Amino acid sequence: MCKPEHMRIRTFISRLIEMADYLNEFPEYHDVSDGISSDDILEIAFFAVPKTWQDVVRLHGMHLRQYTAQEFVEFCERIEVCERTDLTKSADVVTAQGWCPSTTAAR
Repeated sequence: MCKPEHMRIRTFISRLIEMADYLNEFPEYHDVSDGISSDDILEIAFFAVPKTWQDVVRLHGMHLRQYTAQEFVEFCERIEVCERTDLTKSADVVTAQGWCPSTTAAR
């Protein structure tokens, strides 16, 4: 399972939890009252996000079992924001407007 590129992480995790809840409606899982544990959902989510996100999680030394789904979502949302922010594009816009940090400092 992979998170679709266009889908936000919060929506993806919500859908993942929703699918896990449907397991209780299947006859062979009907007796399992707990369904899929939150730790298992986090593990599925971790391996569903892009490899670059997994690398960032590892770089920060996060151990999934120590975090809630909400904390994982918030962390991944910060990664999403970083990916959506194109710093070179915003720098071009600023430069096109005539403002540049090096020229401002000289004034």
